[in-house]
Amino acid sequence: DGISLKKEEILVKREKIKGAYKRVDPEVLRALERMQKQLEDFHIRQKRDNLIFYKSFPNGGEYRVGQKFVPLESVGVYVPGGKGKYPSTVMMGIVPAKVAGVKKVILVSPPSQNGEIPDVVMVAADIAGANYLFKVGGIQAIAALAYGTQTIPRVDLIVGPGNIYVTAAKAYLSSMGKIATDCPAGPSEILIIADKSANSEYVGQDLLSQAEHDENACAVLVTSSEELARNVYLYLKEKCPGSLR
Repeated sequence: DGISLKKEEILVKREKIKGAYKRVDPEVLRALERMQKQLEDFHIRQKRDNLIFYKSFPNGGEYRVGQKFVPLESVGVYVPGGKGKYPSTVMMGIVPAKVAGVKKVILVSPPSQNGEIPDVVMVAADIAGANYLFKVGGIQAIAALAYGTQTIPRVDLIVGPGNIYVTAAKAYLSSMGKIATDCPAGPSEILIIADKSANSEYVGQDLLSQAEHDENACAVLVTSSEELARNVYLYLKEKCPGSLR
């Protein structure tokens, strides 16, 4: 990516994260804290207790049957960067792992041209409970998490979306049995069908929520209302003119 980092600069230091809190809007901080609580509340309800029961034979003796749910030791969370900032991806990758009881959650994300991870991403990772943040992205980040390096520990599972190279790296290493991964993330697609009763701002936000992921993302609105189409167009033009084709 044209960024030169020394070995000791790859790990984000605690002091850097503390400084990021001062630069993030207080309203955004409150939103991130609320998101963390909502995700935690949801995933706690998904947890299952261990199941063990005993069964006796008619002629004596017994056997034991059950299921045991054991959290992974370590999980890597890949968060895209460079072209955008995705604190929601941070939260949705880290919080479920922490709720499950994963001991070590490692976040990797490509730094911007100034060699840093965005403040909002660092803060989101801290609120969600990440143990380590590393400034590395692309296939090299996936390889580091899969095999381990002198700087970045190996993990048991890699989650999180990325570009086509990241997706290909995850798929390849998974097929080789080197690492477990989540589902492959491809270019986003969304089709919204709405009439004149729809809120144009909500429609625009839903379209942008998918269009932001990739240049190849496809966000489409189908409507019978010329007024709604015009209002959505004006909203998109104001908020993100580059998303229009």
